[in-house]
Amino acid sequence: KTLFNVTFDLHDVSVTQPDEVTTRWTMSLKAWQLPWQPTLLFSGSSFYKVDASGTIISHRDVWDSVNNNAFLSPEGVGEVLRQLLQVQLTPELETPAYTVLKAARGYELRRYQPFIVAETAMPRGSTPAGGAGFTELASYIFGGNSQQESMEMTTPGGLGLGALDALLGLC
Repeated sequence: KTLFNVTFDLHDVSVTQPDEVTTRWTMSLKAWQLPWQPTLLFSGSSFYKVDASGTIISHRDVWDSVNNNAFLSPEGVGEVLRQLLQVQLTPELETPAYTVLKAARGYELRRYQPFIVAETAMPRGSTPAGGAGFTELASYIFGGNSQQESMEMTTPGGLGLGALDALLGLC
């Protein structure tokens, strides 16, 4: 048995020098044996040096979330412990499906699968958690729409970064 259930997403593989192959990846490790079952998330790059026959002769990983990528660096160990000891106090809520492309300290860069968004304009001076905007959205979600269909609510996400996505080539 293992401590972690591992998921590995390979985002890119490219030849960066005649004797080097570089990959971009995200690795998720769910510590299923711990009562709070934390998920550790790391993204980064791997650099492989190859000889003339194509055999890998060296391999180096670089995590996006730390600056000191030396083996068992205090910063790397601290990042593992920080994620391992993070206790989720809110319930797991449904969110649109996404892949983490980069997990850096303090933010994640995500690629979302297509999903439907319901939005409405809020009158000036109204608060986000109440008022006409919330009532109108709730009505739509619970069947007050043209199809008269209820739909599952998901957690909201701020996605107003279309220009940044286009700039980074993520669209």
